[in-house]
Amino acid sequence: MTTRPAALVAALQAACGDKLAEVTVALDEVTIVVRPGELLATAATLRDAPELRFEQLTDLCGVDYRDYGEGSASSEQGSRLRDANVREADVRPPSADPMTASGVTSPKGARPRAEEGPLRGSDPAGAQGAGGGAPMAGSTVASPQVGPLLNVTPAPVPPSGGRWSGPRFAVVYHLLSLTHNRRLRMMVFAAEDELPVVDSVIEVWPSANWYEREAFDLFGIVFTGHPDLRRILTDYGFIGHPFRKDFPLSGNVEMRYDPDQQRVIYQPVTIEPREIVPRVIRVENYADVEPKKG
Repeated sequence: MTTRPAALVAALQAACGDKLAEVTVALDEVTIVVRPGELLATAATLRDAPELRFEQLTDLCGVDYRDYGEGSASSEQGSRLRDANVREADVRPPSADPMTASGVTSPKGARPRAEEGPLRGSDPAGAQGAGGGAPMAGSTVASPQVGPLLNVTPAPVPPSGGRWSGPRFAVVYHLLSLTHNRRLRMMVFAAEDELPVVDSVIEVWPSANWYEREAFDLFGIVFTGHPDLRRILTDYGFIGHPFRKDFPLSGNVEMRYDPDQQRVIYQPVTIEPREIVPRVIRVENYADVEPKKG
């Protein structure tokens, strides 16, 4: 029996073909990665193809992958997700139908070939060789033979034991098909880290207008073709992009009202940099009715 994610992947494969750099199936959700040069063509296909009909863009946001994969929290989370994927693949009983571990049918009824190897994302040469698109880190349990440009993995997980080696900035689109009652996540990575540039999809989905302005304001991602690309959340004259990982948590300047000048002024930050680490202060006999006797 074909599952809903498998049916969506098959429809994407038939309609978009080699425009897709990667397909990820995780928790019954489908994520596609599109090359920057194919973004507008893919967006139009996703909206207009009868088997897809993603008429609505519900959300758009930027992502900064700087320092991604570093730290104990992300590494521990990646290990848990990876172990869960392996356990899920192990408990699936073998079947005669051409289904992969993620429930995606391979073409022409051929049995998929299980590919064992390092995590994609920790091997930049192997990961980006398939179409030049930046990979989403994930453990490859089984990949169907759907061509050299398409990989299907069970879940995106942070890389293990190292930082992200792909492009720094990405844009994520959340799409809704009212016709087929399906959702899709689409990602595109900016080709350059110093000046991230992505095509605007406002001609395909007009609701992207303010979303793209927000991503420009907070991440500094430039959307070519946007009719009014200016800041939307920060103040006029604001310097920097506050959601970038290299932006200081306390900011560069602070704002206050000056009663002498009778206007709002900016001044250097007076907050001392500090680590936001919770402290537990234990006081002997705190909240006890009677002191404890030694």
